[in-house]
Amino acid sequence: CGRPLGLRFHLKSGYLYIADAYKGLMRVAPGGGEATVLVTEADGAPLRFTNGVDVDQVTGEVYFTDSSMKYQRSQHEMVTRTGDSTGRLMRYDPRTGKVIVLKAGITYPNGLAISADRTHLVISSTGPCKLLRYWIKGSKAGTMELFADLPGYPDNVRPNNE
Repeated sequence: CGRPLGLRFHLKSGYLYIADAYKGLMRVAPGGGEATVLVTEADGAPLRFTNGVDVDQVTGEVYFTDSSMKYQRSQHEMVTRTGDSTGRLMRYDPRTGKVIVLKAGITYPNGLAISADRTHLVISSTGPCKLLRYWIKGSKAGTMELFADLPGYPDNVRPNNE
């Protein structure tokens, strides 16, 4: 039994990417059918709480989060209660099948969205009630900074049509 938490289409290919809390990063072909598991580990460490996903619509690269390296989704309250900071942000390249960890040591990374100009990702950090910005292009590429403090626990992040 899986638990799909994040879903995002790559419009050009028609693939649906799924961040499944227990099974990892998955994909469904344009015609539908059973999901294929693409990623179950990164840097030799298993995905324990795969959560958010978004797709760069130009390159097809898939960004996703693993909320904790210690706790599974069924223990999500422990991630918040303990202040667990073992979450990771990753990128999957569908052309090569390779996954890389972009940033480790994040406190409860949850949903994420790529910016309209494709320069950064906005990631919800649930436990600390924050939004983070991870730069994927430009002079700040590879760095993370605070984007917003929030009054409650954020979950998903989605762009509007503007």
